[in-house]
Amino acid sequence: MITTRPAESPTVHLKDAPAGFAPSGPDARPATPVPTAEQSVTTVLAKPVPAVGSTITTVVPGIPMAGYLPLWIDGECTFWRMPDPNAVLGRLGHGVLARTPLAENRFRDIVGLERESGTLTLFSRFRGDDGGVPAEIVRLEPVGGQEAHEALTAETLAEAFRWVGRVNAAAAERGEYVAVERAANTDILSEPYVLMVVQEFDGQRISVVQTAPVPGPEVPVWQGNPSMNSPASPETVEAGGLLAMYAMDHWGVHPLHLSLTFGPTPKLVRD
Repeated sequence: MITTRPAESPTVHLKDAPAGFAPSGPDARPATPVPTAEQSVTTVLAKPVPAVGSTITTVVPGIPMAGYLPLWIDGECTFWRMPDPNAVLGRLGHGVLARTPLAENRFRDIVGLERESGTLTLFSRFRGDDGGVPAEIVRLEPVGGQEAHEALTAETLAEAFRWVGRVNAAAAERGEYVAVERAANTDILSEPYVLMVVQEFDGQRISVVQTAPVPGPEVPVWQGNPSMNSPASPETVEAGGLLAMYAMDHWGVHPLHLSLTFGPTPKLVRD
């Protein structure tokens, strides 16, 4: 059990961390893991803060949409309203949070949830200067799946995937790809998925978006192509998010059941 106590400084320190959360990308520093149940964490925060003696469960987040955050707990998708979405959106998917490995060179962000108080702990991927693991804590509110589903509109869905596009741009800067796939898939990359990456080709940076299964000719923009590429610019890299949305719309998978996976940039062949 992870125990907590209130104090004054907004940091979390973990002195001894087991192996398991590996760095990825060419410039990655040694990664640090989320603490295990056997380790004691001192949380020093004014508020919000988990209750004394509470248990923090490590969970995998889905794609935040319309102010709601899906969290996967032991294979079950739960839904949480974010009173302050920016506190989550500014860190999730940007290479700064602790990660859990899937298959080789595949990683997902991982966070800590205390269900009773609805507090989410955003553990840093890297140790602080003092050797501890910094963290931020934000408040969530549990809701039913119906409420989260009803909040999805064409506009809120598009905004969620524009955020995915910004995540793709951040990943490209640190030499990583982003895969949009079913959160239930915790092994190797498998259909359905969209893979977004920026690679070097003939001395030029190319933004590549690949998907499987191949979209039908009726899918907007894709028009039956398995991949799209263009010279990399802020606009074309971020456009990968909307391309993922168009492809995903024909998978038969609810968008709240998707997650983001990261890894070092693979070698792709330009069409």
